[in-house]
Amino acid sequence: RTVLGLNQNEANILSRLLDIPVSGESNKQSATGQAGVLREALDIEKVVIHGHSYAVCAHINGVDSADGPFCANPRKSTGAGDRFNAGFTLGLALDLTPEECLLLAVASSGYFVRQARSAKVPELADFMRDWAADRLD
Repeated sequence: RTVLGLNQNEANILSRLLDIPVSGESNKQSATGQAGVLREALDIEKVVIHGHSYAVCAHINGVDSADGPFCANPRKSTGAGDRFNAGFTLGLALDLTPEECLLLAVASSGYFVRQARSAKVPELADFMRDWAADRLD
């Protein structure tokens, strides 16, 4: 299984290298199409693209997406992509669906940018419950 995870900037660079047109927009809708085209061009199982407020995963059956718990004033952003990738990879190891992997990934990075540290499992579970209840500030 080959999964390529990219932030939006990396996805744009790779697209240009492969002569794939890049939209001037950085949003979930344009990333959805971009991830699908990249997956097909690279002939791999999944391509994941994450931005500040969204993430998408192109796979053989289509493209799933998730809105992230956007944080306007992050305490720390360097390393958020690493936490995103760790959350997605954990989801893969747990055999979650692509959408569930995305949700775990955006929650992992969302917690990190707010707390400036990685979440422990109970903290991440609480964060996800709060996010689901739409109580995050």
